[in-house]
Amino acid sequence: MGRRLHQMIRVKSGDWLLASNDGATLWRMTKSTDGWELWGRPMFGSDAELDAFDWDDWGLWDHHGTHASRQDAIDHAMDDVLLAPAREYEIRDGFLVPKT
Repeated sequence: MGRRLHQMIRVKSGDWLLASNDGATLWRMTKSTDGWELWGRPMFGSDAELDAFDWDDWGLWDHHGTHASRQDAIDHAMDDVLLAPAREYEIRDGFLVPKT
């Protein structure tokens, strides 16, 4: 497991966000009756994309399993092998965006 470079952000009780170390993936950890669910999606490319995002539409997230503890979910998210699919990115106007 790699060292975590970003702090987690609490959305609400049992719902946390964490950026991947490379800034390409946004991880979401939610508490369920079975443990901690780990969800991932590509990081937002612009403020407009972030503003338009429907946080309650779980179809926009990829599920990465249920974990016994939040720490287990964090460890899974920070495992370099399990980051979002490799994509070519560039910084444009201060945002990390897919290369066109």
